[in-house]
Amino acid sequence: HCAIFEFIEGLPAMHALLPKWVMEDLDVEERELVRVRGVGLDLITYVKVQPHSVDFYQAVRDSGVEVQKLLTESLSRFSALTEDTAVPIEINGKTYSVQVVELRP
Repeated sequence: HCAIFEFIEGLPAMHALLPKWVMEDLDVEERELVRVRGVGLDLITYVKVQPHSVDFYQAVRDSGVEVQKLLTESLSRFSALTEDTAVPIEINGKTYSVQVVELRP
């Protein structure tokens, strides 16, 4: 799942710009035709993630920020999350990938 971030003047009708990580997650290439539809999503109150690398844990320790605070701030930037997808989390200028394992309303 994802949401519209902004409408860009001058972008041809029926075109969308996606972040690289979304394209990778969907396994689509530039200019590839995709079908989209609108859905209603529940507001979530619980997110369980699994980092893809142990380097993530060291980065959290090195940041000096509590992991819950760091994840809450990072994940709140996403307008939608989907189970079994990977999302990027930036820590001190470096991006780490975490898997969304579980969501609860």
